Amino acid sequence: AEEATQMLGLPTLAVISRFGKTRDSYPDRLITFRDPGSPISEQYRTLRTNLLFSSNGGWSKAAYVVTSPGPSEGKSVTTANLAVTMAMAGLRVLLIDADLRRPRLHEIFNLPNTIGLSTLLSTDPGQFSSDSSRRGATPQNLLDCLQDTEVPGLRVITSGFLPLNPTEVLGSVA
Repeated sequence: AEEATQMLGLPTLAVISRFGKTRDSYPDRLITFRDPGSPISEQYRTLRTNLLFSSNGGWSKAAYVVTSPGPSEGKSVTTANLAVTMAMAGLRVLLIDADLRRPRLHEIFNLPNTIGLSTLLSTDPGQFSSDSSRRGATPQNLLDCLQDTEVPGLRVITSGFLPLNPTEVLGSVA
């Protein structure tokens, strides 16, 4: 962390220690919900607090993107735990799984992945209606893609179906 801070000239917002075992199920990795008193949970709360302070009080409508150069580096587990700490602090949180190659948020929160971001991006916006009572394979509006979690205040839009060419879906005009 110190090397990165010196090289980049940017502050370190938090250091999250490695935890659990690689064979742990994804729901078991949601440590901030399963074990909120653990030192790892406190590290996630430190990250949350520093992110909120770094946004100069504009966090009520803040958006964060978490990424890394390679697969299996902990992006999904990190974002899920960060989202839980934000929701537990009383914020309303929408977590979107934009990984259209190896999505994991639906596994972490035990949610179906039948419709989601890829469905939204592949649906003509003119087809959306104001009637949210219809639920099916095609969302009628954005609300059809929102899923509640067991964490109050935290909703998720899963990735949805895995497209053959994710870059085409993400780069579409729709």
